[in-house]
Amino acid sequence: RYYAGRTPDPYVGTRRIVDDLASWIRANVPEDGRILFAGSAVHAYGRGHIAYLPIMTGREMMACDYYGFPRGMVEMNYPPRAFRAQPDGCYAFARQHGVTHVISFRNSHIACYRSEPEHFREVVTLVDRDEAANRDYVVFEVKDSGGRFAEGRGKVHADFNRISVDFGAEPPEMSVIRYNWSDRLKVSAPAALEPYDAGNGVVFIGIRPNGMSRVDIRYESRF
Repeated sequence: RYYAGRTPDPYVGTRRIVDDLASWIRANVPEDGRILFAGSAVHAYGRGHIAYLPIMTGREMMACDYYGFPRGMVEMNYPPRAFRAQPDGCYAFARQHGVTHVISFRNSHIACYRSEPEHFREVVTLVDRDEAANRDYVVFEVKDSGGRFAEGRGKVHADFNRISVDFGAEPPEMSVIRYNWSDRLKVSAPAALEPYDAGNGVVFIGIRPNGMSRVDIRYESRF
């Protein structure tokens, strides 16, 4: 259903693009990898929003419209305009956020990533020839990118309202994970959280373990 290689060959005839995509992601994207959906996704992936794909694959994903946000609430393009306007901005955004793979069916975005072979390697084309779709989905591997830590090392597992960070036997004084900061994030004492300015308007989560080998970060409800 898919073909990997420097010059991908399309598979013609599948009507189950979500199954094909999920299978490919599970087999080829590392467990700590992230997939970015370039442009907007709308209903192009299985005729629904993509919010369930991380559950199907066990991989983290980034998109501007993973849910059906109200019109005007989000910019219906991705990565954000501030990055797209910069030379090599899409690559900078991917590396900053630990993105390992990019996928798009939008011709303008595909052409943009193809124009930067020094940063993005085209690895597979998935094809949906359903009469209502008739789309090519092109996946790129981001060179020299990946990992959940902007500073430090360990293991990170994100689940429903919980980011678990395991530092091992020697917790650092300070660590930074590539997740967006919110002042409503909480962690059990003696560990502490703080915003970390990663540049370009991006603020990640800074962690001071204060001796704890594992911390669980949660989002505190207002209610």
